[in-house]
Amino acid sequence: MTDALRNMWKPTAQGGLRFQGSNLAQARRFSLYLALQLRARVEGISTPVCQAL
Repeated sequence: MTDALRNMWKPTAQGGLRFQGSNLAQARRFSLYLALQLRARVEGISTPVCQAL
């Protein structure tokens, strides 16, 4: 698995950098979840991230 795919739809080690990709249908669907995660972080709500195995 590449680093880009491992970091898809979640924060990366580089502060403020997130990857969003795939086809248009998935990008449109997951952009809502990404926006909600960003808003929660701005509001100070914890948004834990699952770690890769």
